[in-house]
Amino acid sequence: MNFSKKFKSFHPNPESLTIKDRVNLHFNLRNMEHTYKISGMTCDGCRKHVEEALNATPGVKKAVVDLEKAEAVVEMEPHIPTQELEKSLQKAGGNYHISEMHKSSTEGTTMKHTYNVSGMTCNGCRGHVEKILRGIEGVQFATVDLERAEAEIEMSNHVKTGKLEAALQEAGGNYHISDKKHESATEGTTMKHTYQIAGMTCNGCRSHVEKVLSEVDGVTNVTVDLEKAEAEIHMQRHIPVDVFESALQQNGGNYHISTPSSEGKELMSHKYQVT
Repeated sequence: MNFSKKFKSFHPNPESLTIKDRVNLHFNLRNMEHTYKISGMTCDGCRKHVEEALNATPGVKKAVVDLEKAEAVVEMEPHIPTQELEKSLQKAGGNYHISEMHKSSTEGTTMKHTYNVSGMTCNGCRGHVEKILRGIEGVQFATVDLERAEAEIEMSNHVKTGKLEAALQEAGGNYHISDKKHESATEGTTMKHTYQIAGMTCNGCRSHVEKVLSEVDGVTNVTVDLEKAEAEIHMQRHIPVDVFESALQQNGGNYHISTPSSEGKELMSHKYQVT
């Protein structure tokens, strides 16, 4: 088989390699491990779905997906183009994407920053924001986390937050990006979410729900409105709605709080519709 044709996608000029280098290249490509970026995952179910899809790809020996890092470590034999892995994800369904870990052409010049993103209410919002951020000049890679309301951006040169915000505004939608404050005990760094509550029938119910939500770790203030069936919650960091639901169930009563509906409208302070 023509060596140059077979390995051209792995080396810019394979014909210039010595016999020893060719053997090493051939050996390395027969059993290799790569780490990739994964976007679109919002829960452990997503992680398992992506992991199963990658493991089902011909040539993949083992794939392990990390939800928190939004990464996948894939062992393969021989080398599998990233496009083939992407096709596997698309074929399996879901809005998941895989891409190579970006590296700067000059070591040590790539910087990574994490930002707060507001206005997202569904995975479509997340995908829209991620696409806009990736298209900004100077941005090498961007991953947006809906659950944490955060964006992690790798850039070759520092891109001002104002430029990122301007790009989101030009693309439409009520999305905003801001510098992430370092978590501390200081006041003024809280975020606010509004949820609807089901199951309240009197002021006693309202007081009970307000008390239970106020005791959740990380919550700084809660105001429950019986007439609107809403709870406005201030928190030091983003708290998954499952934590609030669990707290309500553990303290008795038929009260419920849930995640945003994809049909919910985008509001200024992360307003969510709850069934």
